[in-house]
Amino acid sequence: MDKVAIARLHAALCTKHKCEARWLKTVHVRETRDGAAIWDGDVEVFDVALPNARRAYAWSHEIEGSDARVHIVLGAAPIVSPADAVRAVLHDEDRLPH
Repeated sequence: MDKVAIARLHAALCTKHKCEARWLKTVHVRETRDGAAIWDGDVEVFDVALPNARRAYAWSHEIEGSDARVHIVLGAAPIVSPADAVRAVLHDEDRLPH
């Protein structure tokens, strides 16, 4: 992901959670179901200073016919990795079984 996109995610994270954040790294996550990819992309990992989380995971993706959708998930149990964050969003969107 380019620096401008990371800066946008950083700003969205800081605004949403009213916290300071520091970018750590980009992690590629691929989720499959029945052998087919249901999500394949990069997740940005940030250090945050919040009472309930030390990490945050953020990414965006294009939605046909609209602006990009931004996802921000705090790293608090049971979310302990970028893959966990993606699975949580997919589950909420009913793209993964309950």
